[in-house]
Amino acid sequence: MRSLYVRVVLTTIGVMALSSLLSFILTNVYYQLYLKPENNERITEVAEEVQRFLNENPTSDEDYFAHIGQLGYQLALFIDEEEPQFFGGSFREAQLPASDVQRVMLGQTYNGVGETSGQLFVTGFFNNELRNTVGVPIPFEDGTAALFLRPNVEQQLGEFRSFLAVLVVLILLFSVLVVFVSTRYLVAPIEQLTRATKKMEQAEFELELPTKRRDEIGQLASHFSSMAGAIERQERLRQEFVANVSHEIQSPLTTIQGMTHALKHEERTDLEREQYIEQIELESKRLSSLSRQLLTLASLAHGELNRNQCHVAEQWMDIVRTHAFRWREKELFVQMNLSESLVVEGDQQLLYQVWLNLFTNAVKFSKPEGTIRISGYQEEQDVIIKVEDNGEGISLEALPKIFERFYKEDHSRTSKKESNGLGLAIVHEIVTRHEGTIDVTSEKGVGTTFIVCIPSKKE
Repeated sequence: MRSLYVRVVLTTIGVMALSSLLSFILTNVYYQLYLKPENNERITEVAEEVQRFLNENPTSDEDYFAHIGQLGYQLALFIDEEEPQFFGGSFREAQLPASDVQRVMLGQTYNGVGETSGQLFVTGFFNNELRNTVGVPIPFEDGTAALFLRPNVEQQLGEFRSFLAVLVVLILLFSVLVVFVSTRYLVAPIEQLTRATKKMEQAEFELELPTKRRDEIGQLASHFSSMAGAIERQERLRQEFVANVSHEIQSPLTTIQGMTHALKHEERTDLEREQYIEQIELESKRLSSLSRQLLTLASLAHGELNRNQCHVAEQWMDIVRTHAFRWREKELFVQMNLSESLVVEGDQQLLYQVWLNLFTNAVKFSKPEGTIRISGYQEEQDVIIKVEDNGEGISLEALPKIFERFYKEDHSRTSKKESNGLGLAIVHEIVTRHEGTIDVTSEKGVGTTFIVCIPSKKE
């Protein structure tokens, strides 16, 4: 499997090669369409200048043609239709149809530079063939000769061509070298991220990432670092959750095991046996309650809400009526101020659990002969429910943590009240799933107020 580094290098080199090829092809097309007519015109002017000079000063001295060749031109002189004489350098391809030579001798001009079709990957300007010339008739001795002429590109651009070849080679070499170095610089932070993912597989979250970069890789590293932090927090919460669940299960199981052992192997009075059985039943209920709450949390994380119209006042009336024995046992006064028009679009069963949990908590922690106030009102598109008690209250240190799973402000006190620290966590989860909020204000020894805000309708 090729690494990203090799892929980037090969891709860049491939892009360079393809770009060079396309540039060469487009340059050739540009020459064929635009530069070749101009080049043909310039060469024709030179050939006609030679023609005029020889018309005014007829000569058959080969030194004159050799001198023109030394000025940077290639010449082919046809005195008859036999083999020509060459001056100023040889042609790579020296064949020319006899009909073209004959036409020139008859007084016509041969425009081979302009008429010769271009060849693929060959720029016409460098096409060193006899047919890529301009031919004119010239007086020679007692007749007419045909003179074919083109610039001697090799002679005119000899040193420049070498310079250009060295320049192109150096550009390619340095380009490839820079590609190797720069690609390593680009790939290095990605390799760093790869090493970080391997560390995360081993539950190592102390990562060194290039988060100070201001480009896309820096943003990726920053998001990756944030993700690693979130995963670390989730892993810590998971471990704490497992530990808390194990503790909450182990405590009643230990109690049940101890009491069943005592009932089985020790002599007890009927009253003691009855007390043990009641305690076993109580611990069994705690386990059952814990399992139900854990299932509720799991369903809230992955299940869908069964949304219907929930009449808040009716739900509260039912809760207060069915749990009257609890608050009457403590001689509490329950004051309700709820409009019958309060309607929330949500899951009736889950919202009922929210109100029930808040009410039972208020009853549980209220002082005897205290007061519980339940009020609700419509505020724009939200329904606000307040549950107030004048009970024990919650300390300022505990307030930010009361919605955490298994949190107990006073383990010894709450254990007496059969609490496992999941009730308010479930309440918070249900309210959040309904796009609502829950807030709490409290003063130790004075009382606590829970404020639930839930949208009337789902947008």
